[in-house]
Amino acid sequence: MTPLRRLSDVEAAFARTHALMHGTTQVTTHVTVRGDLDPAHFRRGAERWVAELPLLSLRIEERPDGLWFTTGPGPRPGQIRHDPPGTPEWADDVLRGELNDVLETGGPLWRLRLVRDPGARASHLYFTRNHAISDGHSTGAVVRALLDALFPPRPTG
Repeated sequence: MTPLRRLSDVEAAFARTHALMHGTTQVTTHVTVRGDLDPAHFRRGAERWVAELPLLSLRIEERPDGLWFTTGPGPRPGQIRHDPPGTPEWADDVLRGELNDVLETGGPLWRLRLVRDPGARASHLYFTRNHAISDGHSTGAVVRALLDALFPPRPTG
């Protein structure tokens, strides 16, 4: 892995807290979109999203002089996933499961999951991440970029 830069004090605090708390500080953002999102379309859009946002390739590595961001390989197996269609109640169960499925220290700092609910004509996206790469403010921009990759804006006029 290629070292990029040392983590700031705030980023390092988030990374250390994540490790010490065994992942219980990670956050999951749940977004519901209208329509039954096709898994192949989802995968293509998610792969575009990853390619366009360098922060999604980051890993954290401990070195003698502190914690460093490094670049890791592209999405690992299971980092972008989709489930078979579920029931409306299942969305809350998935959210709890995502929060309890720990992002391992030293591994990928995020994962993305699609749960389809064709009965409600909706699809649920779950973006789980380590705070070191995305705080409450920047998450909106990261999720907006995902939605743009999945549903490219149409030209006006």
